[in-house]
Amino acid sequence: MKILIIAYLFPPTNSIGALRPFSLAKYLALAGHDVTVLSANNMKNNLTNNLIIPSNIKIILVPHNDFITTIKFWLKLLLGKTKYPAPGITDFWWIKAYQRIKNENYDTIISTYSPYVNHLIAYLAKRSGITRKWVADYRDLWSNSHLNNNRYNMVTTYLELRFNKSADIISTVSPPLANHLKQKHPNKVICLENGYDPDDFLNIPKKQYWDNGKINISFTGTFYPDHNDLKPLFSAIKNLNAFKDAFTFNFFGTNTDQINQIAKQYSISDIVYTFSTVDRPTSLQIQRDSHALIFLEYLNHAGITTGKIYEYMYSNTIILGINSSNETVSGELIKNSNTGINFNNNIEQIYEFLKYLGKNKNKLHNRPNPLFIAKFDYKNITKRLIDIIK
Repeated sequence: MKILIIAYLFPPTNSIGALRPFSLAKYLALAGHDVTVLSANNMKNNLTNNLIIPSNIKIILVPHNDFITTIKFWLKLLLGKTKYPAPGITDFWWIKAYQRIKNENYDTIISTYSPYVNHLIAYLAKRSGITRKWVADYRDLWSNSHLNNNRYNMVTTYLELRFNKSADIISTVSPPLANHLKQKHPNKVICLENGYDPDDFLNIPKKQYWDNGKINISFTGTFYPDHNDLKPLFSAIKNLNAFKDAFTFNFFGTNTDQINQIAKQYSISDIVYTFSTVDRPTSLQIQRDSHALIFLEYLNHAGITTGKIYEYMYSNTIILGINSSNETVSGELIKNSNTGINFNNNIEQIYEFLKYLGKNKNKLHNRPNPLFIAKFDYKNITKRLIDIIK
């Protein structure tokens, strides 16, 4: 098949949103398909994810719109002189991007949300006969997203409905999100989970990341102050007393200022450390070498799962599920993979576990379920996708 993947975020951009389209492109190409990726160029990101793009994948890079153009658009929006569904730096990128493919023909186009312009280009391509089949992929929901700006709900709901009616297949990352989309599109929605790529773990530095002699418990990724709750964990840490000095709790990623503020409220700033985002190999090294990994469940948003949980599952480091239970999607993954403990918001259980670590000071070894974890190898996920679209 001749396949186009539309992904504004794509390596070397160091974004969790770039990993899914990269892995699909990689394994589609390895399966013998003719794969092209339409993506953005000139992304201002000092870190890369060090992923090697296979040479048989054609990459079409289109510059995103410049800063001045974006500022002018925002000013017009604020002055009420324009209306738009989700303003941002990608808003005008699609115009040049579409021009680059308008004379091509594809058997299948896969577009991945977000940003929404990926779907817009695919919609225009399907309507113009550039592709026979369109897979509209949702890493998150759109109009009903936990991160959505309500100001644009009417427009986004309209566009989402129009796009989804045109798509041949709608994919998303968890059963609850799939069930939500099936309410309006019962016959075209599939669940295609996020996953991991074992090849990503081959180039991790062999040297141990930690050399401080402490019990290092780590979090890597984005902290969402409105959706992640650190109170159960920080309450348990505060109660450690005599064991406190044995630990460091390390947060790598974004929104770390808010983490520092919360740690200060619990008087545990002396053992809570925050760091900016690190490159991908370093992130995987931290996951491998920590004594335990902090996973923060999204509050009140059934079905939200990040790609991070699959990396954690493959890391062979025990996962501490904070606010996750055996009934949540991420908690069910932790339970079925046998890679951690779901504490929900039980402060006493978290405290007892940390105290146990403090006494023993050795890394606990999981007994993971390899057959279950292998389901989320992107090679196997891509095989499922091929069977559906061929």
